[in-house]
Amino acid sequence: MRYLLFSLLLCTALLCGGCFFQQEYPVPPGDAQLLPEPEPDGILQTGDGDVEIWLEKTEQPWGLQESRVYVLPNGDEFHQIRCSFDAAAEAGEIVLDTLTFPKKTSMRRYSAENGEWFVSELGAGEISGGQYHSSSSAGSALLLTPLTYLPRENHMLEYLPAQDGFFRSSRSRDGWQLELCAAVTPGAQVECFYLLSGEQLVDWEDPVQQTLWAGYDFTAANRWCYAGYYYLAPENYIPSGENYYHRLPAAYIAAQCGEKDERICYDLSLPMLHVMLELQNDQGYFPTQAGSQWLLEDYEIGAGFYDTRFNSDLVEALLVMNEKHQIPEFADAAMRYGQYFQSMAEQNHYALPMENGEEAWLIWDYDYRNGCLANHCSLNHQIAEILVLYRLFDLTGYEGYETLAQRMLNGILAVGEDWILPDQDLAYAYLSDGSMGMQDYPYLTYNDLFDLRAALDARYGSHEPMLDRLMSAKMSWMEQKGVTG
Repeated sequence: MRYLLFSLLLCTALLCGGCFFQQEYPVPPGDAQLLPEPEPDGILQTGDGDVEIWLEKTEQPWGLQESRVYVLPNGDEFHQIRCSFDAAAEAGEIVLDTLTFPKKTSMRRYSAENGEWFVSELGAGEISGGQYHSSSSAGSALLLTPLTYLPRENHMLEYLPAQDGFFRSSRSRDGWQLELCAAVTPGAQVECFYLLSGEQLVDWEDPVQQTLWAGYDFTAANRWCYAGYYYLAPENYIPSGENYYHRLPAAYIAAQCGEKDERICYDLSLPMLHVMLELQNDQGYFPTQAGSQWLLEDYEIGAGFYDTRFNSDLVEALLVMNEKHQIPEFADAAMRYGQYFQSMAEQNHYALPMENGEEAWLIWDYDYRNGCLANHCSLNHQIAEILVLYRLFDLTGYEGYETLAQRMLNGILAVGEDWILPDQDLAYAYLSDGSMGMQDYPYLTYNDLFDLRAALDARYGSHEPMLDRLMSAKMSWMEQKGVTG
């Protein structure tokens, strides 16, 4: 079948029996009419070729099993599975998928506790929960053991570490059969994904790649689920609790992968960012579905709020992927967001005076569909928004985006030296009363200033000296504190 990546990575078998992909059926002798080829459930157009999207829902005795497969133009496959257990489901064990690997297959896993990679040959037995990179002469894979969650309010998930799934490996005729196993937990849901390739996804001889994938771990603070990207929730989010994860618009790893050229980064960012489009609402932004206690108390902002930084990071990734791979759906989503942001900025900003008479705006960090109090403008948010506006201008040619970007750059310059604190750190934000305050990140804002300066140099051949002054102050503070990164 055309969906098999290579002969030794066979199609996955679901619990209900049979193969995920449609079986071939024999045609009676003399009957020249063949059964039609199955058609994908969706197509994502890209400049590299069409991405096929295959969906399946299966009713099981314990609940519902959903599967989604992206078949990428390079032949690689990104698989997702979610099993939702009925409240009255009987406890037991299920097998979500079965994969077959060659006899000589290595399994690589990073241990954050030990700070090193462990590599072993695939053999018979159970493999405990975690994220694994497999490699063989037939290809490679990124594999995650199934993880179990309880659905909570505001699209949040409570992770149940005691219910971690595992792999069970046994000998097969051609190599090893790997079962993805999980426990049935009434009322919970099991999530897993894996990526298959006929090529080597990661160059493990490259120390940069080793460091990258030591941090890109989908079993720690960052999670990938059927509904998209999740991240360990701050204590003040609503609801809150140990091991609570919220649906994060910024999609950190997926967004960062979009900027890189490695095969595995392309394979992950394209389908993940496509799933993230489901989060975009009718106003054009990507809401943070959880609530925040401090936003509620300080600014009357409830669950489902708009966060400018989370949205900027995601839309920047959509625009970068569109520039590299020509993906109309990504461009359309970004343009819808651009229309929203322009309207939001016009209504929610602080206008500051400038000696040359130009307009200088600082945009609120947050907005809420039911209205909210005036809130602060953080330097890192403002810079991220400017960079997105430049890309939107490049995409559309609409001068309003460049004009707004200049007003916002003027806003940074109008505050000027007041961003700098006595210890040379930068103030995090311009507050609603006109004062400066809040604790800045250790190095994020410096990186943002670096990117803004580079963008201005590339576009206009120069940049404002004030950016150098802010960067110099922040670097001085970082050196005092021993901050790297």
